[in-house]
Amino acid sequence: MKQTKNCARSVSGEGRDAAPHQECAFLSATAENAREGLCTAPGAEEFPCRSEAMFQELAENIREVFWIRTPDEVLYASPAFEEIWGIPREDLRLGLEFMMNRVHPDDRDRVLASCRRHESRGAFNEEYRLIPADGQVRWLWTRAFPIWQNGRIVRTVGVSEDITERKLAEERLQNSKNTLGAVFDGISDPLMLLDGSMCVVKMNKAARLLYGIPLDSEPVAYGKPCYSSLMGRGEPCNGCDFRKFFKEGVRSSFERRDFKSPGSIEQFTVFPVGGENGGDGSVIIHVRDVTEAKRIEGELIRADKMISLGVLVSGVAHEINNPNSFIMLNTPLLHDAWESVTPILEEYYAENGDFAVGGLPYSEMREEMDKLFHGLLEGSRRIDRIVRELKRFSRPEDVSADEVVHINDVLKNASSLVANLVRKSTDAFSIRYGENLPALRGSAQKLEQVVVNLIRNACEALPDRSKAVCVSSGYDEAWGRVLIQVRDEGVGIPDEILPRIMDPFFTTKKSRGGTGLGLSVSANIAREHGGTIQVETRRGNGTTFTVVLPMRKGFPRLPKILVAGGDGTARDEVVRMLTEDRKYIVFGASSGVDACVRMGAERPDLMVLDASLPDMDGVEVCRSMRGIPELSGVGIIVVSEIPHSPPLEFLAKNGFVSVVSKPVLEQELLAAVESALAGVPVRKP
Repeated sequence: MKQTKNCARSVSGEGRDAAPHQECAFLSATAENAREGLCTAPGAEEFPCRSEAMFQELAENIREVFWIRTPDEVLYASPAFEEIWGIPREDLRLGLEFMMNRVHPDDRDRVLASCRRHESRGAFNEEYRLIPADGQVRWLWTRAFPIWQNGRIVRTVGVSEDITERKLAEERLQNSKNTLGAVFDGISDPLMLLDGSMCVVKMNKAARLLYGIPLDSEPVAYGKPCYSSLMGRGEPCNGCDFRKFFKEGVRSSFERRDFKSPGSIEQFTVFPVGGENGGDGSVIIHVRDVTEAKRIEGELIRADKMISLGVLVSGVAHEINNPNSFIMLNTPLLHDAWESVTPILEEYYAENGDFAVGGLPYSEMREEMDKLFHGLLEGSRRIDRIVRELKRFSRPEDVSADEVVHINDVLKNASSLVANLVRKSTDAFSIRYGENLPALRGSAQKLEQVVVNLIRNACEALPDRSKAVCVSSGYDEAWGRVLIQVRDEGVGIPDEILPRIMDPFFTTKKSRGGTGLGLSVSANIAREHGGTIQVETRRGNGTTFTVVLPMRKGFPRLPKILVAGGDGTARDEVVRMLTEDRKYIVFGASSGVDACVRMGAERPDLMVLDASLPDMDGVEVCRSMRGIPELSGVGIIVVSEIPHSPPLEFLAKNGFVSVVSKPVLEQELLAAVESALAGVPVRKP
């Protein structure tokens, strides 16, 4: 065989162990020499190589397929061809069409098109899938270049490399990126990634919605400072501390008011990512709207103040009652004493004429004494009545109260409690008591609370003292219902807020100290008695609230169940399961704080508690209950995805042992509720 000249480079005896890219570089350089005409050969037996033995050793030991072909046939393919393609090298004689049948159908047209371009332009560089004889799909990367002679391609030299592992790694990496992106976008709170220049790198869907950026296009904010692209400012926002967080590189959190909209409160949490020594790296900004949480927190504090006020009122009433008792007991004695000495005084008056008694002439004093004693006694009795009503109103009541209730007595007691407010609000207050009303079974105190709330709202709705408030009771014999009606001539309720007036903490009187609990509590009390509260209103023409209480013999008391869960959809589904048969009074709570508020206000018999709640988890809620004696008897059903988790072990040790696994099944839940109300644990975690 003819020896070639002017080879591109020499190869040491270490060529067998050299890295694949070095081996391919040598073969490519050899072919390049051939292309440049430095070493030529007319046929396969004379292909360019400085040393046939060295070429043979290198080509047949690399993992890549090195091949040389003419427009008509394949002149050479290294042994790696058989390992990758899974067919003998002799089959290369079957031609290009046979080889193309091994290319994956989805890639075949693209590879054929590239081959045609190669025939005219000379360049070929493609990654494609191959289906070898064993059927296991592989990825190949083929690079080829032509050897020209007299203006036409006489040979093509190429290298085909198995890149399956690399492709699989790239696919796994892409899947990880897609998963991370889905998680990033799926987080309901806004998230943003900013670089050290405060430029936006990435935003999730919630962040785009927050700043009004369309979801169907690449955010225009990317690569621009956050204060200009998101806020339309030429400089950082007032009070912005992000630059400090970039430099410090530590997790920080702060709140900003009126940032998104007037009255809103957003909590910004900054998480540093990367950067040398924590400085000048990127940060993830987590934005959380805490307006509602802050409002609930404020209402919880206010509710706690109301509880304290109730305790104070009870104590003050007790302190007033003690000295008033002396007045009530001693006033009749003083009156009897006056009656006893009156004949003596009259005799003295007849003999000696008028004289002074207590700074007044006796002739005047004797006319006023009976009035003074009567007024003193009547005032003392009135103090006693008010004190008793205050003590009874502020006293916590057993939720199992089941007494005979006369609605007219409820109206009398309630109107007495708000008499001062009524006198200040209207000159036209009236009460009409229904005749022959049947007695109910329930809680007189709670029904009084309903009437007090309705009268108070009616008074506060009046524009001036000339407008009336009318309270009445009646009986609907056709339907067997007792009715309580409170009508005012106030401003009415706007249509847009009418659906929300029964919601907890919803109030239009926040600036005047309204808590938003009055109507919500009243509606729950009506439901406890099997009834409802109906509302009729016209803007500018007043409002009528009607409490409808059905008559039931024995009045079976329905158990009250609180469903506490952060997932609104799941919580609503549990409420639906429990209310379908109308066997329970069910109400919901969306967070741990909300659950604590509802527990204190409603005193339920049972709570269905999601182990994971926003702001307070199930363990914290249960700890809070343990510290309140009045709630120690409330049953607990814990709903958890992990029934044997450490939090549930803690609950089990503290007596909360009923557990329902997620997803919640209706039959399992109903059985657990019945067992819990009967005092039987479902199972121990």
